[in-house]
Amino acid sequence: MFSPLILAETPAAIQAKLDQFPKTLLASMEQTVVATTPGEAIKRMQVLVDVGFQYFVCTISGNDVETLNLLAQQVIPNIVA
Repeated sequence: MFSPLILAETPAAIQAKLDQFPKTLLASMEQTVVATTPGEAIKRMQVLVDVGFQYFVCTISGNDVETLNLLAQQVIPNIVA
């Protein structure tokens, strides 16, 4: 089982990505999937860095190039170690 990181600029775009998953799969992932905006991802990850996390392993679903680009261009550069 995987729990993907899903990033998009708006809540509507996040929901559109979530709607692409089969309902049964989405139901089984609902407690672990991270679907958020880059700004919120930065906040969530920064809290973890602040308590000592040094590494994150992100699973990106299929060909979600947008999430990969947002992670590389907006999220990672804004995490302060």
